[in-house]
Amino acid sequence: FGTVHRQLFNRIFAGDYEFTINCIDTAGNTAEAVSRFKVELDVNPPTVTRVYKNSGSLIIVSEEESECAFVNDNKLGCDFDFVNGTLMSGADQLHSTSLDTRDNYYVKCKDKWGNIPGECNVVVREGDYD
Repeated sequence: FGTVHRQLFNRIFAGDYEFTINCIDTAGNTAEAVSRFKVELDVNPPTVTRVYKNSGSLIIVSEEESECAFVNDNKLGCDFDFVNGTLMSGADQLHSTSLDTRDNYYVKCKDKWGNIPGECNVVVREGDYD
């Protein structure tokens, strides 16, 4: 008995969809419309488009909204779980952390859908700062 109605579709797959929507008011009047839409799924992790240093910070730019985390552990390298890395500051596509030019930075970025690469998005090595 409202004017706004919502339906959650939590098991929808990629593809084209067509739904017929029927409404009936309290007087018995009916209305029908068709909604057509296409669902595209993002299954790829974000990519890093730019890496640079600025005023003592390491800056990472990603091609989509994401979070980035890093480790400096050379033995672990890219074989780290995102949740165990140090989260970088920033939001959307711009990420930063303080820079120690004596360290290597193994960086992984995760998008809002939880897509994380198996390996690092980027490795910034000690000699890359010159």
